[in-house]
Amino acid sequence: MVVKEESVFKKITRLRKEKEAKEASDAKQKIVDDILEQKRTESIIFPYLDSLSEKLKEKDSFSFWTFPDRSGFKKIKYYDYQEMQKFLDKDPKKYADRNIVHLSIITYHRSKDTSKYSFKNMGTYLGASILVNPIDKKGKMKNVGSWGGKFIWNAEDFKTTKLSFKLLERIMEGVVKEHMSFASLTGTNITELLDDLKKSGYNLDDVLSPLAGV
Repeated sequence: MVVKEESVFKKITRLRKEKEAKEASDAKQKIVDDILEQKRTESIIFPYLDSLSEKLKEKDSFSFWTFPDRSGFKKIKYYDYQEMQKFLDKDPKKYADRNIVHLSIITYHRSKDTSKYSFKNMGTYLGASILVNPIDKKGKMKNVGSWGGKFIWNAEDFKTTKLSFKLLERIMEGVVKEHMSFASLTGTNITELLDDLKKSGYNLDDVLSPLAGV
């Protein structure tokens, strides 16, 4: 029996279709693998965020103010600018020509219904902001001249560190002294912010604590 040799055209066509089929299969498998990896990491991240949220709630520390030139990272629990200004008005000479910092923390998750937590499609799980407000000679917070910004944790960022008050304090010190601003609609990744601080001479490696298993 004579075996008909495959033409060059048919061979090229067959190889192309085989390649396309393999690429499509690989793409589908990658989607499956990514979904499984997301579920795995979220099974670690969500319990951590639940625990963090409880601790912040117990300490009433989702939002607070502090003076960066005062040792001990002492929190002042006035929640809006009007209340904070009333606090400053009690002794304007004491607070004149200083900076006061507002810090806030938010967890973007609902562990029992992950379809509803904010920024889910963007992979953001945790956020914090540091806003430095200068105080004028009369003890009034200035309407202009503030600096700082918001930073966030995606899944990969937990490999760098979890959040801690010591970490916030050290980031605040660098942001205040270097007049750093990091404007972004969704926030700057914490890993990128730490790299920028390191370039400016602030190495925070000693206060970093990765989330195990991520």
